[in-house]
Amino acid sequence: MVVARRLNRRRPDARARYSRPVPAPSAQHPFRARDRLSALSKHRDTFLIDLPVDAAEHACRRAISDLGWRLLEDDGGRLVVKEVSPNAVSFTWAAKVEIVVEEAPAGSQVLLSGSITGMGPVQKGHLRGQVGALRNKIDLAVRESVSGESNGAGAISSELERLAGLFESGVLTDEEFTQAKARLLKRG
Repeated sequence: MVVARRLNRRRPDARARYSRPVPAPSAQHPFRARDRLSALSKHRDTFLIDLPVDAAEHACRRAISDLGWRLLEDDGGRLVVKEVSPNAVSFTWAAKVEIVVEEAPAGSQVLLSGSITGMGPVQKGHLRGQVGALRNKIDLAVRESVSGESNGAGAISSELERLAGLFESGVLTDEEFTQAKARLLKRG
């Protein structure tokens, strides 16, 4: 009995000795546990295209379509897109990219501003890779529009096949698929 009493007895200052108060966020420590979820990694890229603004926007839309990303906002000269994660299990969050197309002296200037939830080398590397993939697709769409390859019937059929594949895999809903198909057939 005496041993049991000794184990259950606590000293009043024992808890105070081992627990430390968590300071509020400040300029010295801006990120605390509750703020870590809202932390973002960011990456920017700017480049010039030798096309007018409307043709550059069209090339950006085509690149988004080729990547299978979801268009969140379209404000005329400003597009906000988000990648569709192909894997159910992933170590990264989906990247979100704002595309701004502005008139420049020699054509159009494209600004890609990417952000992703989370910080660290894995998230940052994933974001850089996705922004780079988008830029490469935009460059490819610009080259195709300059050479005139995108206006052929083969391009429309391959685009329809790609849309059907996205629909069958569940990336696009029935409504999104019909809207994209109508836009493609109207354009062609």
